[in-house]
Amino acid sequence: MTQMSLLTRADAASNGEAVRTLFRERPNTWISALEFLRVGGACSWRSRISECRTEHGMRIQNKQQRVNGVSHSYYRYVANQ
Repeated sequence: MTQMSLLTRADAASNGEAVRTLFRERPNTWISALEFLRVGGACSWRSRISECRTEHGMRIQNKQQRVNGVSHSYYRYVANQ
């Protein structure tokens, strides 16, 4: 098993925090996957969303829509009400 470099770990933590912040700032609002790609890292935004669910206990929902044959993904944090 290869070990992450310190830089990679710092980037992952930073990207993870950015994804959590985006969810917390916009609770109960559908957010495009494109926004998560920008803040969560091009190759790791899905993992950061998964960590919100598994490591931080956030309830995250997902929906997909097809527009002109192209799939678009959206996510939302369901805040306790």
